[in-house]
This record gives sequence, structure tokens and C-alpha cells, in this order.
Amino acid sequence: MLIQNNKEIENKKNLLSEILSKLQKKGAEQVELVLINNEQISINARDQLVELTESGSIESLSIRVIKEQRQANLEIQDLSLGSIDQACEKVLGFTKFSEHDSYAGIADASWFSPLDYCKLDIFNPVDIDVSDIQNELIYAESEGFGEENINNSEGSSFSASKTDKWLANSNGFLEYFASTYYSRSSCFLAQKGNSMERDYAFDCSRNYSSLRDHSEIAIEASRKAASRLNPVKIKSKEMPVLFSNEAARSIITPIISALSGGNQYQEKSFLLNSLGKNIASKEINFSERPYDPGMIATTPFDSEGVTIHCPDVIKNGMVERYFLSSYSGRKLGLNTTGNAGGVRNLLVHPTIKEFSQEVIKIPELFLVTELMGQGVNVITGDFSRGVTGVLLKYGEVIHPISEVTIAGNYKDLLHQIVFIGDDIDYRGKINTGSILIDKLSVSGK
Repeated sequence: MLIQNNKEIENKKNLLSEILSKLQKKGAEQVELVLINNEQISINARDQLVELTESGSIESLSIRVIKEQRQANLEIQDLSLGSIDQACEKVLGFTKFSEHDSYAGIADASWFSPLDYCKLDIFNPVDIDVSDIQNELIYAESEGFGEENINNSEGSSFSASKTDKWLANSNGFLEYFASTYYSRSSCFLAQKGNSMERDYAFDCSRNYSSLRDHSEIAIEASRKAASRLNPVKIKSKEMPVLFSNEAARSIITPIISALSGGNQYQEKSFLLNSLGKNIASKEINFSERPYDPGMIATTPFDSEGVTIHCPDVIKNGMVERYFLSSYSGRKLGLNTTGNAGGVRNLLVHPTIKEFSQEVIKIPELFLVTELMGQGVNVITGDFSRGVTGVLLKYGEVIHPISEVTIAGNYKDLLHQIVFIGDDIDYRGKINTGSILIDKLSVSGK
């Protein structure tokens, strides 16, 4: 994986400065440019044979211009000077056909205070030895097949990527950062009699040396697949439901959507106008940590260059802020929260330690390990999701469960949270532990 070329970094900055100047001379009142170069290598093995090894890079330039409060966007991958000149002419021409939008604009210069990405531990390049990775994958596959009842594999994979990003705008912002991302995954199929199940396991990190050993991941995937064999379809009832930390991310995502600026100003949210209101029990706290070193979603600024940090999202059950870009902020009469491009490292704070001690007290509990489909109405909060998992009695596994649906409404669910565990999964932009809901409707047979 290539180390940065400082001369190339400066050359790209100079190129963006020239494009900004060119567009402004041609009449653009506001301009935003994003230049991204991504290098990636992927290696896949299946049934102890290497199936695919590929690598490549892609470079793109996104241009956003605003003229007479009419906005237009264009993206190109040919960065020759002739192509860039044509793109500038096109995107300016597109503004003539755009609707007038008094809220359109780039981020204000007062919100720019970029951090040094070198201090964020998000760029950790290494030279990938393809042969070593291929051998690791083959060994991982053999370890996965060594588990009981495993009869097939959907493969084990490794990927590594390096991303260079330049952001420039006509309000004086011109910055660069680099980041790396590494991942390992495995997926196996188990069979016993007429029952066949599949499951997967993965790990990801900004730092290659932090990844779990691939054989561990393969064994985990195999054991998870085998544990799902011969599932039972339980009777329909209301019962306590515990979402594993992986599954819990899917429960949190609609809450983020409901608190997003876009859904707020479009009035398409079950948490509409909830700023300053209690939406959950006082034990519930969400905070965002976009600059925590080494985290998957950490970046030195958001996609508009903003570095405002408003950590608290939900505090003691009350909505402290929405997720806003500069545009959605203007629409709502609020300042941006530095969320152009989405949420980054949202922590759902634990409410309990050693939650397993609480689980063993519950006579009957549905542990959900996977949710299928979307099934959430972000306007009303109603949800209905297909799920799989296991039935627990006083913490003991009774049997796996499949072909059931859980249903309810998020307004109720937020007040039905019994606890949030401290088994936090940091492998993504949403970091949460297991979540226990007091009672949900479970539809089976």
C-alpha cells in the first residue's frame, strides 16, 4: 500500500485552487470540490482454494456550484485538463435548469478548524504480501471446516484500502487527509439432517495489526452457523427481547434517521420537533465522538469541512440536537452540527455492567442475533422486522428460533429499554452494546 507522496498532495491542492478560480471567474458564486483517490486490494478464498485476487485504484472529482441560488453537481473520473474544463462548463450550465433555493450554500468559514489527521490514528499503511494473505485465507477455511456439521463455505475474504481525500471550497477551505481500512470475513454453511443454515463473522479496523486472526473469525462463523441448525418457530406472544450488539445497530439506525435534519425539515419523522423533549427513559444517552483516534468513522472534518463538535445527542432521555449539515441547519434555523455525510462514531452509552447477571434472572427471553429487511416507517415509527435468534430461559440456550417477526412502534420502544449492555461493538459508525426491550410482539406460528 502506497505511502503518501507529499509532492502529489500539493499538486492536487494546486489543481483544486485553479479549478476554484476558474469557476468563480465564470460566474459561480459558491464552489465546493471533493477529490478522492482510493486504492484497494481484495483477496477471496473458498473451500481452501484462492478464487480471486484483485487490486486497483479509482480517482474522482465532485464539483458543486451555486449561482444565483441555483445549485448543480457533477462528478467525473477523467481528471485530464480538457475533461475538467468541460465539466466546469457543464456544471455551470446545469444551474440554469435548477430550482431556486434560498437555503443553498456551502459551509460558513467560521465553522472550519480542521484537525491534523496524523493525530487521529486513521492512516496506518502497510505493504500487503499477497502470498501471505492467500495462505492465511486457505488456513482459515480449513479451520472453519474443522467445526462440527460444517459442509460448505461461501468463502473467506480480506480487503485493504487507502483513501486520499482533498476538500476545497470558495470560503477558503483547502485540506487533505488520508485513511486506511482493513477487513477480514468468513461465511460458512452448516447442515444436520434436512436443516441447513449459514452465518458469517468479520472484523475491521483502521490498523492492520489490530485485526483478529482470520482463523478465529472462520471458527466463529462456523460455530454461529452450526448453532442455528434445527430452529423452532415459536408461538406468537409478547415477550422480552434482547438484541445482540451486532443486531442492536439495526435498532439504532432508524432513531438516527428520525433525528436527521433532512427528515426533520421534510416533516417525515416519528421524532418530529423533538428537540428539547424527552423521548426515552432518563438512563438513555447517545453521544457522538467524530474525532476519537483510530475509530472506524473518525475523520478530521465532515464532508463540508466542518469541525464543530456537539457530543450530546440524547442526554438523560432528552433530545439535545439533531444531525445537521449546513443546508438542513439553514432549513431549520439552526447551526450545522458537523454531520454532513452522516453520523460518526455514535456511542449508545451502556446503562449496566455484566448484563449477563440480569439475563439469568429472566424466565424466558428471545435473543435476536439477526434482523432482515427494512420494515420501519420513519414517519410513524411503526416497525415489523423478520428476525432470527435463540430462546433463552434463565440465561440458558433452549433452541434456535427462525421465521418469526417482531413488531411495535419506536415511540414505545424507546421507553421500553430495560438496559444497554457494556459489550460495545466498535466495528462501525454506530457503537452499541446489547439492548434489552421489556416487551415486544413476536409473531411465529
